[in-house]
Amino acid sequence: MRQKDFGDSGSVVALSDSLVSVSSTSMAESKELVRIELKNKLHLKKWTAEPPTLGREVHIFTVRYCDEIVGQVVLWGIEDRKCSISYWIDENYCGQGIGTKAVGLVIQYAKNNLELYTIEAAIREGNFSSIRLVEKLGFMLMGRKSKYLFVDGQPRDHFIYYLQLI
Repeated sequence: MRQKDFGDSGSVVALSDSLVSVSSTSMAESKELVRIELKNKLHLKKWTAEPPTLGREVHIFTVRYCDEIVGQVVLWGIEDRKCSISYWIDENYCGQGIGTKAVGLVIQYAKNNLELYTIEAAIREGNFSSIRLVEKLGFMLMGRKSKYLFVDGQPRDHFIYYLQLI
């Protein structure tokens, strides 16, 4: 894994592992991510939650595969040395391990640079690909929260996974 930091707290971060890389999201990339997310609207609709609040500190990463933008990873709700993580990958690139590598890179960044102790992932029941992803990365099932986050306009049940970084 390579890591580059430029500047201070508003620094640009770039991390890579083989063909997968993540970087702080630029304004130009934001527009491309919106386009890709809209293209994937039906694919993402049943899984994408509306977070209750992102909090003051948010880290948004663009995911690239072979230099093509294919998704996003977000660390949000950062406070008291813990945060939540969310992610999505373009439907055409799912099942290739890209999400696992990208989330793994962001976890390493969080561990090495943000001094976090715990990362939490809320995963909607039935999202077996996402459950498999977090379990591969060492997340443990903490429990289930009924009607925890809104997905597709309705409160949905979610499994809560956590990863201890210390």
